[in-house]
Amino acid sequence: MASAACLAGRVVPEPFATEIDFIFKPMLMPFLALFLYVEAKGKLDGNLKHLLLALLFAYGGDLALMGEGIFFLLGLGSFLVMQILYILLFRKDWAKPSFLMKKPVWIMIFGLIGIVFYYFSYPALKTDIVMFIAVAVYAAALVSMALSALNRKGGVGEQGFQMLFIGASLFMISDLMIGVNQFIIKDFPYAGFAIMATYISGQWLIVKGYLQKQLH
Repeated sequence: MASAACLAGRVVPEPFATEIDFIFKPMLMPFLALFLYVEAKGKLDGNLKHLLLALLFAYGGDLALMGEGIFFLLGLGSFLVMQILYILLFRKDWAKPSFLMKKPVWIMIFGLIGIVFYYFSYPALKTDIVMFIAVAVYAAALVSMALSALNRKGGVGEQGFQMLFIGASLFMISDLMIGVNQFIIKDFPYAGFAIMATYISGQWLIVKGYLQKQLH
């Protein structure tokens, strides 16, 4: 319900859009955490607690990004911690030798996505050294998170791998669209809906995909 309401809020006019966002967006990560807890039947090992901690920082990012100015940087910081937690969690499932060691071309592909995004964002960032550095660090972490999810291939069951990797990719697309909307093409058509749809889907698939490995 919270997900549907958030998406609906991205296509209705103001002031209803902001009011809906403030009511339902803060519910997303708590409901996802509750879903994880119920699916795990309350039996949370170290890995699932690690995942819950990542969702906590996602929640912090959600709240911060509802504000403006300094809150954008606070949101980036909270999501950066979440990205690092995801990377460390996914790393536990890498096969030996890992998928990316066998097919390093994927590192170049995902790296190029981050470089192209930053290249086009540069004109809007060059006059603000804090944002210049913060966005570079965050973009690197975002790409690394997606690569870390891809590197689980061969280390876990195929279904769980695919769900989580698709989720991580959608999350990356969502955050890159935030950057595009903020620094490259201001308020591109249906930006809010596209960002929220990929974010919600991405986070759910990450959790669902990880549970596939953890509980089966």
